[in-house]
Amino acid sequence: MNISLFKMALERLEPSDWAPFEQLCSAFLVPEFPNLRTMAYPSGDGGRDSELFSPEGKPFIAAQYSVTDDWKSKIRQTVKRLLSTYPTVRILLYMSNRQIGGQADELKRELLDQGISLDSRDRNWFIERASTNEVRESAALELIDRIARPYLAREGIINKQTSPLTSGEARAALVYLGLQWQDDITGRGLTKLSFDALVRAALRHTHSEKRMPRSEIHGAIRSAISSDDQNVLIHHVDAALVRLSKRYIRHWKKEDEFCLTYDEHQRILIRLAEMDNQEVDFYETVSSHCRDCLGEIDESDQGDLEDLKIRVPRVIEQLLLRGGEVFVTAVLSDKLARFGFDDLSDIILKPETCVKTMN
Repeated sequence: MNISLFKMALERLEPSDWAPFEQLCSAFLVPEFPNLRTMAYPSGDGGRDSELFSPEGKPFIAAQYSVTDDWKSKIRQTVKRLLSTYPTVRILLYMSNRQIGGQADELKRELLDQGISLDSRDRNWFIERASTNEVRESAALELIDRIARPYLAREGIINKQTSPLTSGEARAALVYLGLQWQDDITGRGLTKLSFDALVRAALRHTHSEKRMPRSEIHGAIRSAISSDDQNVLIHHVDAALVRLSKRYIRHWKKEDEFCLTYDEHQRILIRLAEMDNQEVDFYETVSSHCRDCLGEIDESDQGDLEDLKIRVPRVIEQLLLRGGEVFVTAVLSDKLARFGFDDLSDIILKPETCVKTMN
């Protein structure tokens, strides 16, 4: 089992995915509590994650599984309910797919004053224990198949709204070039790396039962990049097919069809999951810094936080895009161009330029 895919599956859980998350939690608790029973069912529109569970013979322990973002409010609501309905409970196991960690320390102290000890088991808790026994590993693999693989198949990573490219093939080529740039250490030139990435991107949906003719590969790459000389383009694509056929793709010579090998397909899935996980970690870091900054402003509210969390990544994306444009201009003109903090201030003070990158 690959941990990157499991982490991605946890990160991508939505409120509607309460059932698979409940199954995962139950499986992960089996080594500690072989017999869990339902303490209470939800009422009204509380949702299935309002259920409480308790190990048989241990009425002082309650467990709750939830995928909500606002885990602090959820925990407080649960404790309030426990104190009034199940006064014997002294330990609350809160199972969450969110990243909690030390953020719960203050809440733990608050709940101790009410007689409840909080044991928050977050995303890292699941990841660290995914391979500790067969039951947990099987549950993790099931979640990967249910959540992560369908998301990767829908190309959610490739079709990011923030991409400045409009063509789906071009966006795929850009992502695959990024992957290859990180993975390739052979010292090959940028042209070879680029066309290898273009070919991989074109073949991303192929397998031994779904092969792609050479002519279709040519067409997919022509739709990704423009070229005045189609013969040169075809020459580079065919050369990449020869290079990659030695290890990463299979070639049916009689039909002149190609597909990714199984190992290469699985490797790319894992690398895409790692890329998605890195992006999630980045946004969580941005959110944490935004909370810290706004915490010093008495008048700030949740709306300000959400707005800042959106604007900061947009500014960074626009900054990187402008830096890339300056680099290209410098290469073409053979003149060094400077790019400094004045440019960053200009981007920040013109938020409409950030919005354009989202369209």
